[in-house]
Amino acid sequence: MTLLLTLRLEQKTRQRIARIASRRRISTSEVIREAIEAWVEKQEPIAAPYEAMADLIGGRCGRSIPQEMCRRLEGVARTPGHCLASRDASDVLAS
Repeated sequence: MTLLLTLRLEQKTRQRIARIASRRRISTSEVIREAIEAWVEKQEPIAAPYEAMADLIGGRCGRSIPQEMCRRLEGVARTPGHCLASRDASDVLAS
């Protein structure tokens, strides 16, 4: 769901946004949305991959994934900066 937001900008900033939007062939609203989303991500980054997929891992453990594998996957995924995609399941289980 999108909400309407009104904000005041200096004319110079508004003109710069309009030039960027024109150059990229997108709306000024899209330029502003992208800028706000990037700023929010910088202010509140996801600390570990686990946080991004916790609902997927937590909701499936004990049902379709063996408990031991689930526990190890959660441990690996909680490590900040760790790329789970670079390891296969046998590496995770062996660790």
